[in-house]
Amino acid sequence: MRNRSITLLLACSAGFLQLTGCSKTKEAVTADSGPKVIPITVKPLERKSIERKIDVVGSLKGWEEFQLGAKKGGRVLKIHHDIGDRVKPGEVIIEIDPVDSMLSVVQAERNMQAELAQIGLKQLPSNPAAFDVDTVPSVVRAKVELERAMQNLTRQRAISQRNAGSLQELQNSESDFKSAEAGLEAARVQSSAILAGARVAAAALDVAQQYLKDLNIQAPQPKTLPPNGLAFQYAISKRMVSEGQYIRDGEPIAELVIEDTLKYVAKVPERYSNQVFLGQELTLRVASFEDRTFTGKLTRVNPTVDPISRTFQVEATIPNPKNELRPGGFAKADILIDRKGSGVVVPIEAVVRTVGVTKIFLVVDDEKSASKKTAREIQVTAGTEGAGWMEIIGKLPASGEVVTSGQSQLADGTPVRIKTPEEADDAGKSNTVKTAEPKADAAKVKAAEPKVDAAKTAPVAK
Repeated sequence: MRNRSITLLLACSAGFLQLTGCSKTKEAVTADSGPKVIPITVKPLERKSIERKIDVVGSLKGWEEFQLGAKKGGRVLKIHHDIGDRVKPGEVIIEIDPVDSMLSVVQAERNMQAELAQIGLKQLPSNPAAFDVDTVPSVVRAKVELERAMQNLTRQRAISQRNAGSLQELQNSESDFKSAEAGLEAARVQSSAILAGARVAAAALDVAQQYLKDLNIQAPQPKTLPPNGLAFQYAISKRMVSEGQYIRDGEPIAELVIEDTLKYVAKVPERYSNQVFLGQELTLRVASFEDRTFTGKLTRVNPTVDPISRTFQVEATIPNPKNELRPGGFAKADILIDRKGSGVVVPIEAVVRTVGVTKIFLVVDDEKSASKKTAREIQVTAGTEGAGWMEIIGKLPASGEVVTSGQSQLADGTPVRIKTPEEADDAGKSNTVKTAEPKADAAKVKAAEPKVDAAKTAPVAK
C-alpha cells in the first residue's frame, strides 16, 4: 500500500512538470511571435541661439622677443639684472669694464684741445657758420703785414711819380704787397683747416664718449608700443654671459620679452578662410587656469594658405596686465565668427557615434498602426557643443522627439515604447551605485536550517 502511494505521487509530479513545461513553451512562442518593443526615453528637438565659433590651437608669444647685444666688446664687469627680473626701458642690465673707453675719451679730448689751441680757441664755436676766421691770431698778423705792404707800395708809387725813386724799389714794393696778400689767404685757409681738424677731434670725442656710454647695456625704448600704452616693462628670459667673461662687439648678452601684452599665434583650417576677419573676438584657455578664460582680438590674418597643412595663420593681441599668461605657452582658443546664429540642438546623450557615422533616432508613427511607434535613424553632422547639448546638422523635421536612452538596441524601424515617468525614474535610480548587502554567516545559516530525523526518513525493511 505504501509503495503504491509513492508511485502515484511520482506520477502526479511528472505530469505537473510536463504541464508546466508546455505552458512555458507556449508563452515563449507567443512572445516571439512579433518584433521586440524597446522601451526608450525621449526629449523634444529644440532650436536655440548659438554663437558660431572656430576651435583653434596655438602658442603665446611676447609682444616683442629679442636678443639684446653689446655694441662694444670688453670684459663683463657687473650683471645688474638676471633671469626673471623686470626692467624698464633705460635700466642698466649689464656693465662692461670702462677703463679702455675712458682712456679713449681722454685721448680724444686732448687731440681736440691741441687743434683748438692752434687757432687760439679753448672750445669749438657754438655756431660754426657764424665763426669769423679773421679773428684767428695768425690771420690777424697776416692782415697787418698786408696793410704794411700796402702802405710801402703806395709811398713808393708816389715817389716814382716824382721821378725820385728807382724802378727796382717800386718793383720790390709791389712784390711785397702780393706776398702779403697770399700770406693772408694762406693764414685764412690754414685756420679753417685747423678748425675743421678740431671738429674731427670733437667727433672722435663724441664717438669715444658714446662707446663709454654703450658699456652700460640698457633695456631699449621700442618704437612700436603695445596697445595698453607707455606703461610696460621687459622681462629677462635668458642671461647669456657671466661676470669676468670677455665678449666681442655685437655679441648677445640676454634675451628680453615684453609680456604685458602677448600675441597669440594659431593656424586655422582653410575652409574657414571666408569667415575669419580682423577685429573678431577670441576667447583663450590655458591649462594653468582651467576655470578662467582670457579675451583678445584678431590683429593679423595671413593672406596665404600653407600648401602643406592647408591652414592659414592668424595673430591675436591678448592683454596680460598681471603677467598671468606666459610667453611660449600652449593655448586653445575660440574665434567668434557669428554671435546671432541659431540651430537645432539635442541632449548630448542622444547623439550616437559608430565607425565614423554620427546619427540620432527620432520617434515616428508606425506605418501599419498609428497607435504604435518606431525609431527612425537619421545621419547628422555634429556642430557646436555646449553644456549638456550639441547642435546637429542634417535633414531634420521641424519638430519631433529624439531618443535619449536605449539607442544601443535600436535600428531603423525598430518598434519602441516611450517609458512612463515612473519607469524613467526607476531606470535612473537603478543606474545609481548600490551598497553591498552584508552576507549572512554560513555557519549561522546552516545552524538555522531545520534538522531532519534520520530515523523517520529511513526506508522500512520488508
